[in-house]
Amino acid sequence: MSATIGTTRRGVLGGALALAAAPAVAQAAFPERPIRFIVPFGTGGATDIVARSFSQRLTELLGWTIAVENRPGAGGNLGAEQAARAPADGHTWLLGTVGIVATNPLLYRDMPFDPQRDLRAVGLLGALPNLLVVGPGVPARTLPELLAVARSRPAGLTFSSSGNGTTSHLSGELLRLMSGANLVHVPYRSAGQAHTDIIAGRIDFTVDNLPAVIGFARGGQMTPIAVTGAARDPALPGIPTIAEAGLPGYEATSWFALMLPAGVPAPVAARIEAAMRRVLADEALVNGWRQRGIAVGDRFGAAFESFAEAERIRWRDVITRGGITLG
Repeated sequence: MSATIGTTRRGVLGGALALAAAPAVAQAAFPERPIRFIVPFGTGGATDIVARSFSQRLTELLGWTIAVENRPGAGGNLGAEQAARAPADGHTWLLGTVGIVATNPLLYRDMPFDPQRDLRAVGLLGALPNLLVVGPGVPARTLPELLAVARSRPAGLTFSSSGNGTTSHLSGELLRLMSGANLVHVPYRSAGQAHTDIIAGRIDFTVDNLPAVIGFARGGQMTPIAVTGAARDPALPGIPTIAEAGLPGYEATSWFALMLPAGVPAPVAARIEAAMRRVLADEALVNGWRQRGIAVGDRFGAAFESFAEAERIRWRDVITRGGITLG
């Protein structure tokens, strides 16, 4: 998938009338109380940034009260399971990821829930590339230099992620497979802790979501090497893609979906979708996300399900070739 979604004003606004179409009784009854929005990763990462900025703008536009709750662990499975088991009344949301939707079922032998059976996607919130950044202790400014350093050191180089099976992990694994360099994965429970250790020199680099590390790159605490998308990102136009920097065919994208327990009634789900479409059409949110390297989503319903299935197929090869299993 390209790092830039083909978002159109028509596509985002196309379902706005769903709010009016939902039965009047459902409109009057929902939401009845604050909404619990589960982010299945720790603070400081792109999932947290996306969920909180989206929730804040939704509250400003519609007046709904949303409580963002970070529940990290097991590559997002712990928080996702809580959402899947929550009452199906529309008052529990989940920030779904490529891991939860597409790759975790391929990575974990015993999933505590079935994402396709126990969760329903409202739609794609947004997508973004990852950014390969190195810490101050790594003498590399380009991808060839980074790989040369890895090959020159007996122990190779370490790269962090916000958890096993996350896109930051799989992006690094894809880099290892395509380059043949000795790259050692070190998982963390939160992106914030991982970033602290990179800046301190305890970890060599990361291939993390662009919004989570762009501030460090701009501030000089980390050095940007390359982006993982199919094209350069408008937020960092001077930084090449990994493909053009020396590994043709490399591409990895992170994305985020708004998800609900599977049994949420259709009228309630339609009202949530209408609210989501309204927020994604808001210029303040669109511009704010663009500055962070996030492209607004434009896939709902069947279009999202087709996209999710393509992502499952996309990452199956990487997981199989890498021999990755997580328990």
